[in-house]
Amino acid sequence: MYTFFDSDFFHFEFLRVLGTAPFEGCEIGKCLETIACIKTPDAESWFDAWRGFALLADPAGYGGEVLSLEVPYEHGLMLPAYLFMPLREAGLTEPIPVVVNSGGFDSTQEELYFYIAAGARRRGYAVLTFDGPGQGIFHRRLDQRAGFPAQAPEGAYMRHDWEAVIRPVLDRLWTYSKANQHLHLGLNRVSIFGESMGAYFALRGAGDPWIKACIAMDGFYDMWDTADSRIPPVFLKAWDRLGDRFFDRVIRSLGRVHFHTRRPGHFRSFSLRGDGEQGEYLARVQCPVFVTGAADWAYFPAQGNATKIFEVFNQLHPEMAKLWVTKGVGSGGLQAKVAAISVVHDKTFEWLDEVLIIDRKKEKSLPYLYLFVFLV
Repeated sequence: MYTFFDSDFFHFEFLRVLGTAPFEGCEIGKCLETIACIKTPDAESWFDAWRGFALLADPAGYGGEVLSLEVPYEHGLMLPAYLFMPLREAGLTEPIPVVVNSGGFDSTQEELYFYIAAGARRRGYAVLTFDGPGQGIFHRRLDQRAGFPAQAPEGAYMRHDWEAVIRPVLDRLWTYSKANQHLHLGLNRVSIFGESMGAYFALRGAGDPWIKACIAMDGFYDMWDTADSRIPPVFLKAWDRLGDRFFDRVIRSLGRVHFHTRRPGHFRSFSLRGDGEQGEYLARVQCPVFVTGAADWAYFPAQGNATKIFEVFNQLHPEMAKLWVTKGVGSGGLQAKVAAISVVHDKTFEWLDEVLIIDRKKEKSLPYLYLFVFLV
């Protein structure tokens, strides 16, 4: 396959941007002009080129409502959230199904829009996106506070028990819906969606009885298993022998900057294996689950992650899980289905329509069919 950069990382990140083009996230011509200004592997030239491109962009409105919310969280902290309502022409009957989109390790609100909300709104779904502890806007706000990170409460950091984050998000959705009944949100048809690390977060949140369906795209089963395959064996043996305090001291500054946890060693807790004697965490998930894997990327290989999640969940809840492993860039073979967003939308909402028993008005699509035939 053709590559835009010699660097696999730069190439992947460029596809990440280019893949938003069908949903007005970028112009292909401008992207090609931009990469001509980037020198591999100079990260500063990457930043400068894209920043220059962004400054030339004109603010443009998009049809449909976008509502800004604040989610009350622990220690008086607030999580920023956005509720994207369906486009008027979507034509789906009320009440409106809602997808809660949990971001992951390096997600931003701007990018989250394209990966699920852009497709959801065209199909009559509402989407609630938010930044939790250790993520995006929330973390940047804390960075600007005096005394951070030394005086920050434990809940301000990225955490493995993401269900503790999803619960207040769902509570806020419920109170907001009750206070704004004109929105006709269907609280009995709430699903949760996440990609990459967000898929792990989605599965943690799916244990909540309010969640009626879960889409976990290209996530991991156990973070330690992933680390075990990428960290030098000598370091792992030292970690096991000397404990978390050794590991924390070695990479504390790196962990705070990049992993946003109070203690870097905490990432060993990011697992679906279960907590203590409670067994598999997936046993708590009682809703249907759509699990996907990416065959062409090494972050979280499908074998041992997506397949493991599917196998474990299928043993616990037969006939309630669906597995979809993709190969090839155009089919979603890269991590988080980068450069295949349209495929993500089609597969996700085809499955959600079936699980949530969404009755679409087929006649709505006929005028577009006639127009297509006329143009051809």
